[in-house]
Amino acid sequence: MTLKHSIYIGLAGIIIFTITMINIPHGTNSPQDARSVQSSTSNPEGIKSSKKTTAMPLDNVVVSSIAPVRQKTNEEILHQAFIDYPEYKQAYYSNLRRQILRSYGDLARRLSIDPRIASRVSDLLVERALSQMDATELLKANGKKMTPDSFATINLTTIQGIDDDIKNTLGEEKYAMLKNTPKIVRYENEIKTVYSVDFISVNEPLNSEQIQALAVVMATNLNPDNSNMQDAASWEGQFLTKGELAVLKGAKGLLSENQISALKQKFVDRNIEKYYASTVAFKKEGK
Repeated sequence: MTLKHSIYIGLAGIIIFTITMINIPHGTNSPQDARSVQSSTSNPEGIKSSKKTTAMPLDNVVVSSIAPVRQKTNEEILHQAFIDYPEYKQAYYSNLRRQILRSYGDLARRLSIDPRIASRVSDLLVERALSQMDATELLKANGKKMTPDSFATINLTTIQGIDDDIKNTLGEEKYAMLKNTPKIVRYENEIKTVYSVDFISVNEPLNSEQIQALAVVMATNLNPDNSNMQDAASWEGQFLTKGELAVLKGAKGLLSENQISALKQKFVDRNIEKYYASTVAFKKEGK
């Protein structure tokens, strides 16, 4: 073979390689497509090989018309994992129990009830969550999709009976307190981790009783109905929401004046930061 022939063959190989790469979409996940490309480009210089390769028509390697594969939802993946790995399901349920008990805290102390009754209620709360998950898994195993009607059926047939047991165990008043407990626990943790430095900065850290009392006030007043960020005009120049004003009012008698001032400044600084981090102020100024 002359040098001239070798150059022609080499150029032909480069052209075939270039055309092939243009016709194949980037990021293909098909191993067969990758092998097709390799078979048509791996020997562009005409090097002898012990295996005989046949060039594949370019029409056969265009994959842009292949429909995308639907990705599984997290619920579907979890459901399959429970089937394939029973030990994972057991560990998942154990951690769920810990999470539920942690979110309610010490029920005997919070509700002022007998520890044996508190233990019974804790068991019912865990049973409630696990029963809901089991009912959901059963629907999926039967090939049914989760819809609002499905959830309503689960609540009526599974959860309602357990809720009635909890209510009968505690009574109406304690049951109402129980429903608000996870929110109070959340605010207690937030006070300890987020707000504590503000009280320390005025040399008046909160004691445990103050933390518990302030958490109840926050859980009562800070909710989506009355504490969302509002227009600056309705803040009376204080950069405080209605819910935060209610918290400051409810904190009187629980906190000292210095502690209330520190809490107010925390609210104000946070709201100013949120306000100017958004585009609201700039839109009003016409920028």
